[in-house]
Amino acid sequence: MDLLELASPISRLQEPVYISHRGEAADAPEGSLPAYRLAVERQLPCIKLDVHYTRDKVIIMSHDGSLERTTGWPGEIKTQDYETLRQQAVFKPVGDYAGERIVTFAEALAVVKDCPLFYLDYKNEFSREILEDSLSQCAAYGIARERLILPNFRTETLLAIKQAHPELRTLRHISYQRDEQGNYRLPWQEEPVATAELAENIASHAQGLGLFGVSLPADPARTFPELIAALQRRGLWVPVWFVNNEQTARFFYHAGANAFVTDCGAKMRTVVRKEIASLRA
Repeated sequence: MDLLELASPISRLQEPVYISHRGEAADAPEGSLPAYRLAVERQLPCIKLDVHYTRDKVIIMSHDGSLERTTGWPGEIKTQDYETLRQQAVFKPVGDYAGERIVTFAEALAVVKDCPLFYLDYKNEFSREILEDSLSQCAAYGIARERLILPNFRTETLLAIKQAHPELRTLRHISYQRDEQGNYRLPWQEEPVATAELAENIASHAQGLGLFGVSLPADPARTFPELIAALQRRGLWVPVWFVNNEQTARFFYHAGANAFVTDCGAKMRTVVRKEIASLRA
């Protein structure tokens, strides 16, 4: 089965794509080698890689622009040389893993290179330099561009990627709010958008950016099955983030989401497979 084909939200017996969020971050420090190894061992089909440049242009793995949340080391990554961070920034313990050091992009790729798909997310400051550097490193590990999806929150980054490499699949993370009147506030829209117009507005925006898909919040109060289905009918691949508990997994499986961004992909897979077994019974 093609992992990137559109799912049908009605009477489907297929699993979503489990996007391992910085590795299996529920069981090991996010962005650490153990987290990536667990994702590989558990045969998760897609790995999310959040990348930053250090001051001396080494790509390292981190969601935030600082390592303070994950290691306690203060300051921004871009202001520090890699060797300083490598020696002094140690991940806070998670599960059975303590004393883990920060990871370079190359180190991560060496572990996950055989996974079918990759979510490559440029955090904070994007540049053409880090784009070309990361693509070159992927190629060195045998990762073809067809296996990459490049998501981002920012319009300017998505446009820059498409301008440089039109062949790459891009995807926009959309963080929206629903107001008391039931209207939605979208980051590119000054005025609130009515629920009835939401799918068309998002689809038009996606078309203008040449997007492969849009990633939506995994919140049943804001992201509803009809919206997912409407976007899929317009040719968009629709993941949701974050799916980390049984209730959310069941809801968005039945809602027909194409993929789950998750800290515990193996657990969410078990939940979904139980749902599929019940449909087949």
